[in-house]
Amino acid sequence: MASIFCELTVQDQINTDDMPTQVASGSTLRSAVYVASNGGVESRGDFSGGPARTVALLTIFILCSLPACTLIPAVIVPSSEDDSSLEFKAGDAKPVVENGLESELAADEAGARYFIPLRQESTLPKPHRKMTAEVRNEINIYLKGSRRFIRESLERRAQHEDSLGGILESEGIPKDLLNLAIIESGFSNDVKSPAGAAGIWQFMKSTARMYGLKISLIMDQRRHVKLSTLAAARHLKDLYAKYSDWDLALAAYNAGSGKVDSAIRRFKQRDFWKLARSGAFKTETVRHVAKFYAVTHIADNAAAYGISYRGT
Repeated sequence: MASIFCELTVQDQINTDDMPTQVASGSTLRSAVYVASNGGVESRGDFSGGPARTVALLTIFILCSLPACTLIPAVIVPSSEDDSSLEFKAGDAKPVVENGLESELAADEAGARYFIPLRQESTLPKPHRKMTAEVRNEINIYLKGSRRFIRESLERRAQHEDSLGGILESEGIPKDLLNLAIIESGFSNDVKSPAGAAGIWQFMKSTARMYGLKISLIMDQRRHVKLSTLAAARHLKDLYAKYSDWDLALAAYNAGSGKVDSAIRRFKQRDFWKLARSGAFKTETVRHVAKFYAVTHIADNAAAYGISYRGT
């Protein structure tokens, strides 16, 4: 899908009641960017006063009259008075993956402000399955005392596997990483941790906002399953780009990059399991990585372990 980017700047006060998206600075349209699906030309205009103002208003009227499938709100560029943070700009947009998801997200009320077209990326390598003593211990814990949790989590994953797996793959993330949502939340969108993490991917507010998710008194996009999955995919991709290792990336997802960087500097070692056995990480982080491989192993061998669930 080719795109036209049109930036309209109007300094006069205008009626924005019929505009398809919110404008950050009251009734003054400072700068709005729209994406139209019928061309590949970038066009920018600066209109001020007199006949130019009439042309600008006429252009806005025409754009606002187009069907929703043709005109999609992409990004509001905040004015200087607006202190809200929105990290993605129109220039960050990549070629659209034509799987229909971009229209679905854009049509969603929560997605209208956040929406950036999905981009097709080369797939990163799958996490290398490891059967360490730590992983075997977590497998035993799950099978002895948490079979119901595993079964219900796998059922919830099965409900979303095609759509959310497609989002991960569009960002180059292997579908195996869906299992991270099992250990984070049991694939339940209602979970909120004592520390304040929320949604199936258990984003903290600061990290969620870094990846464009909007959080306010009336909206928390960490609980928007598809938008939060897109944010999680990009977060995981950034972590893998930093460490070139899924074990360290998963550790950073749990403990933060700062803790992983500090461990690497202190022990002059980049092997996660050697770092873990040297005491470089808290038990929670070591178990987090081990649980991911344990859950992935159980999910792949559910029938052999006598675990049946809807969706298999």
